[in-house]
Amino acid sequence: MIVPEQMIEVKWSRNNKKWFMEKGYTYTDMKDIFFVKPEELMPTSTNKVEVICDYCLSEDIETRFIKPWSQITSSKHIDSNKHACVKCRGKKMKEVKLLNGTLYTEAFIKANEKSKLDFNKIINTFTTKGYKLLTNKYVNNRSNLEFICLKHESYGTQFTSASRLKTIKHNCKICQLEMKEMNRKKKLNGVNPLDVYLDVLENNIKIYPHGFFKKFTLQDFKPLLEYYVSLVTKQEKLDVTKMFCREVMDRYKISNLLNYYTGFELLNTIYPDTYKPWLMNAVAPHFWDNVDNIRQASNWFYEQLYKDGIIQSDDQILNLTLGELFKEYKLDGMYYSKFNSSHVDFWNFMFPNRWYDWEFKMTKKHYWEDKYNRITAMKQLIEEKLNISIYDIPNIISYPFLVNNFRKFSAICDTYYHSNIYAWINECYPDKFKLEDFKNIIGRDGTVLDSLQEKEIHDILITNNVNFKYYENKVANSYLFINQYENESYIPDWIINDFIIVEYFGWYITEKYKYNLIKKYIDKADRKIKYYNSLLDYQFIDLYPDDLQNNYEGLIKKFAEKGIEIKV
Repeated sequence: MIVPEQMIEVKWSRNNKKWFMEKGYTYTDMKDIFFVKPEELMPTSTNKVEVICDYCLSEDIETRFIKPWSQITSSKHIDSNKHACVKCRGKKMKEVKLLNGTLYTEAFIKANEKSKLDFNKIINTFTTKGYKLLTNKYVNNRSNLEFICLKHESYGTQFTSASRLKTIKHNCKICQLEMKEMNRKKKLNGVNPLDVYLDVLENNIKIYPHGFFKKFTLQDFKPLLEYYVSLVTKQEKLDVTKMFCREVMDRYKISNLLNYYTGFELLNTIYPDTYKPWLMNAVAPHFWDNVDNIRQASNWFYEQLYKDGIIQSDDQILNLTLGELFKEYKLDGMYYSKFNSSHVDFWNFMFPNRWYDWEFKMTKKHYWEDKYNRITAMKQLIEEKLNISIYDIPNIISYPFLVNNFRKFSAICDTYYHSNIYAWINECYPDKFKLEDFKNIIGRDGTVLDSLQEKEIHDILITNNVNFKYYENKVANSYLFINQYENESYIPDWIINDFIIVEYFGWYITEKYKYNLIKKYIDKADRKIKYYNSLLDYQFIDLYPDDLQNNYEGLIKKFAEKGIEIKV
């Protein structure tokens, strides 16, 4: 039955205009949408109508489905005027045949009986073909017959019918494939792959013979591949490793080979053991999923670094920047996908536990942001790298010690501990030490200084009764001096008599400018010097390590120029 009270969406057109106007609908404009009842649709309309299966409904099951209106109205025979879903089509067909008097007629029964085969004959046919029949009764020519091919028992149970048994030579699917392959080989016997390729290039034939690329081995294709390489070499200036990609092979009508072999396999056929897979334009899919491939490529890369003179010893590995090197050696895909672009992870893969993560010139991204990593790194430096006992830490580890020997650590101390080495040590060894234990950077007045050199200058100012300010809490006073042009804020080391700024530049070592950390320090120092000198209300004294030499000769001279007498 048709679902009641449903409205069908229709558009005005030249074909239906007259029909619907006669039904009482008011015409608006072409392609305008309006709604009608299903029974008012044109008999040839293809609009979809929702119906309910009458046969399911008789069993108290409501099955709805969509049906074009033209199918509902176009029955050529006496119809039952019932609607049937896919499952109930057989019921309706039987009912319609009964209405039309075509069900089980004498002619139909006679023809059906004539087409039936003797079951014993069916069993013999299966046996002759090498099949074992599993079905123990016969219904009709189209009913499924289960069997097993004795030649391909591993394929399991298969199905056929009596009619197909008569008309098809091989009912087993595997036997069919084998027969097709055998026929292909017969057609290609005696064919030279190079001759076929030349015919395709010269347009003597449009496509390769069916099964051409399956028939021959890689060695059979070797003359063809050699000719291909010579052809590309003559016409294009391409490296041989770039010739075996689909884009290039398409131009020379031989890209179908890539459906059966990788580009490297084709290249290796012509030049055995000459090239590496990763030197190709692209490696095979999932190539880097194999750990052996990663190991082989990594070892080769390590050897190339020595061979090409990039490193002379393993210690130089720590200073390498691998991103560009991997790209140069065409291993960037492995580096990005398997090591997340981390040279630390790569070298740990090559040499497990040989180096600490922090020993590399560039650590992992966000490595130092993790408190656990900072604690681990400092403990590794003290306990394993320097082999210092815990009780000797205050006597050896200081901020100047880090500056002079482990600049990376002093930079981390600046960034996360405001240059306070005690704060870092206390984080590593909670409550083991007191601030007083690190007296080598505490001035006479109890002020915590950034370095031993600053402590020396600080104590000199105290002993000479100089009136000065020192901002121990640099964070709280970080906006005293703002360089708006550079968008930076500065905290002077000392301010004397409220108008003389004194700054000590302990890392201003121009011969080490090539190092990134020193470069940043000197660049900022230059900006700071320029800014301080531009202040109209202040005078400026800049001090350097050389000014502390020869019994503070440089320091005494610079202070004297500002009218301050210093005695040491």
